[in-house]
Amino acid sequence: MTCALKLAASGIRVTVLDKGRRPGGRLATRVSRQGPVFDQGAQFLTARSVTFQQQVAEWCKAGVAALWDRRFVDMKPGQDPVDTVREAKRYVGSPKMASIVEHLCEQGAANDHVDGPHFGVRVTRLDSGVAGWIATDEQGKNHGPFGRVIVTAPAPQARELLAESSPALAEQLAEVETAPTWTTMLGFDASLNLDPAYGGAFVEDSPLAIVAGQATKPGRPDPAKHGECWTLHAALDWSQDHVDDDKDQVAAALTEAFGRLYRHLTNRELPVPSYTASHRWLYGHIVTPLNERWLFDADAGLGYAGDACTIGSPANIERAWLSGLGLAEHLENL
Repeated sequence: MTCALKLAASGIRVTVLDKGRRPGGRLATRVSRQGPVFDQGAQFLTARSVTFQQQVAEWCKAGVAALWDRRFVDMKPGQDPVDTVREAKRYVGSPKMASIVEHLCEQGAANDHVDGPHFGVRVTRLDSGVAGWIATDEQGKNHGPFGRVIVTAPAPQARELLAESSPALAEQLAEVETAPTWTTMLGFDASLNLDPAYGGAFVEDSPLAIVAGQATKPGRPDPAKHGECWTLHAALDWSQDHVDDDKDQVAAALTEAFGRLYRHLTNRELPVPSYTASHRWLYGHIVTPLNERWLFDADAGLGYAGDACTIGSPANIERAWLSGLGLAEHLENL
């Protein structure tokens, strides 16, 4: 959406096709029928470049993002928590992470130069014709023709889609190594009575990597009225070792690991969750990114943007945003 809006601002007509059912992607939010609300993807975003800091400030002004000003700690099982060494201002979507993407989609829908975004459209093939590129979805419906096509799906899926239409891009994307991430979401009927300053923890020597209290985020439901929600992201090695496990098995293992942390902090047993769900992000972690900001095959008119392009920095929301923006700026000047 960042790429599309930047192009539209230059007067270029853009069509946005999204295989997801709703806005979100890595910023997805799960709302259960029972009431709990979880950010099931990225728990927060940081802004280190001036360009992205300005964008985040605009989102905050629009009310779709806010500073998550809570204490984050580093933890190891059996050891007391200490303030994290990962210093950063952490921002979250408000009242949910997906609010940021929803805001971008609303801007697109209100822009005469943007067609879409159209959700539930999974493109499976790209074919070049006299009039331009035709995108065919899994239902056999054709979209286009388009002068150029930008792919922002996870690198392995983008590589598969571009294998025939741009072998050069596919070869570059083959250098990206990804790994799965398991996420478990726990809802409790009452507060866990942890230190109210805690937002979450980075965990070591555990099946867990990050645990985040959803109720501590700005704009979230009051835990005194709606219970308390926690999102647990599994460690990289654990997720790889258990990639094909049943969701219930994953939930049980990660809940047990969270229970051990809780027991050490409170000397109490973790209450039985009233809600439990797990989600596998098959390409959730970029192990080996590309040292590029974006990719573009000028001869084919095909490009790629996403968090696999980082210019030597860790993959994150900011890098994905900068990638889409950078590719749009490049296309503006062609």
